[in-house]
Amino acid sequence: MRISTREKRLSVATAATVLLFLTYHVLLAPFVSEWQELKTNADGLQDELIRHTIALRQKETIDALYGELQEDIRQRGTDEEEIAELLQGLSGIYRGHGLTDKGTQVLPVEEGRFYRKFRIKMELEGRVIPVADFVGEVTGAGEPFRIEDIRLRAIAGRYEVVRAYVLVSAVYAVPESIPGE
Repeated sequence: MRISTREKRLSVATAATVLLFLTYHVLLAPFVSEWQELKTNADGLQDELIRHTIALRQKETIDALYGELQEDIRQRGTDEEEIAELLQGLSGIYRGHGLTDKGTQVLPVEEGRFYRKFRIKMELEGRVIPVADFVGEVTGAGEPFRIEDIRLRAIAGRYEVVRAYVLVSAVYAVPESIPGE
């Protein structure tokens, strides 16, 4: 049986196509896939290197801020002195907003390995806006306080006045736990 020129060309074209297909999928595709994966990993590592380089450049600033924060969070006096100072600070804030103290209770000091947590339960009475202003000022910058819980109740017959039950805390580092102490 004789093969025509057309069949020869078709056979060569088919063989060439199969050879190209096998060459691509067996030899070239794995290398391209590996190269793309390596490029992606390199890009991720380069981004991480940039972040770490920026952090290293900011080290002095961070160390200075850490030193300042140590002063801000250090317990300076005895527990009783700290509680008295916290009560005085809270008293000045709520009186400044025209609120009335209906009861304050100092809870036991919670002691951790590196900190002491002072908690004060307060029952305040006043208009809603001054209560909101009190919360904003207590949790604002420069104040050591954190509000852990707050509940508001309307007072019967006085729709514009609420009673706020507030649990305020302040956390201080124990001086022995601060490096360099």
